[in-house]
Amino acid sequence: MNKPIDINNAYDTVIDFGCLEHIYNAPQALRNVTSMCRSGGQILHVLPSNDFCGHGFWQFSPELFFSLYSKANGYQETQVFVAHTLRGNHWYEVKQPSNGKRAMVCGRNQYIVVRTVKGTFFSHDNVQQSDYLVVWEKQGLPLYRENKFSVKAILRFALRFTGLLPAARYVYRELYWRFIEDRLAISMSTWNPNLTKLSLRDLLGRD
Repeated sequence: MNKPIDINNAYDTVIDFGCLEHIYNAPQALRNVTSMCRSGGQILHVLPSNDFCGHGFWQFSPELFFSLYSKANGYQETQVFVAHTLRGNHWYEVKQPSNGKRAMVCGRNQYIVVRTVKGTFFSHDNVQQSDYLVVWEKQGLPLYRENKFSVKAILRFALRFTGLLPAARYVYRELYWRFIEDRLAISMSTWNPNLTKLSLRDLLGRD
């Protein structure tokens, strides 16, 4: 799988259940997977996402598959899920990143599950991280500009004026990030706005 494979349009379904993370040349392996699949056929991946250091060469992000398996590259119906290896009753469907925002998901014992359908053509020449595309389109300008008179800006000015800014930054970093945002906003849970919790029973019952 590190080298091109001369098998083209052979299968209706190509399944990668824990293979890709052990292959150094992952881009070539992904090309091989698509080459083996017929037009209109489906490609399935189940791969380690977070907290699997030492298991293989790679851990995979939803962003990769949303960008790779895009309509522009000749794919359809792409879906990406994250699933906990010890809590198998539910999967979390990942919302495709848009408007320069990342689909952040952190968790332990986490696998990524991907399904896509190959169209009549495919190309892997247009694979870029979506939030950086937005930055480049804006000629390198920041994605978000803070209003000079926002509550956050005024609070920062007051803290700097009183000399409390270093202490405030420490509290934010140690308390807010560790106990609030990390656990709720980007964790694998219903608090994460990037995820939709789905019953595995319902998923298997879909047409």
